[in-house]
Amino acid sequence: ALDKLEEEIKEMREAIDKKHQNEQEEELGDVLFVLANLGRMLGINPEEALRKTNKKFENRFNGMEEEFKLKNQRM
Repeated sequence: ALDKLEEEIKEMREAIDKKHQNEQEEELGDVLFVLANLGRMLGINPEEALRKTNKKFENRFNGMEEEFKLKNQRM
């Protein structure tokens, strides 16, 4: 699955270089599909993993907002 992921990332890079939006969308879908399949192979629920990552990002972002607020600065 990791070899397939590397292959799909290479194809994504090529689509980005060509600036083809439709191709980029297709390749992004392929990357996401491979990642979900990798999670399945590892016994990890990809939706739950993404939820946890979103929560982690939200907590970090909120912390940054608080730091800026304490310094009377805007982000």
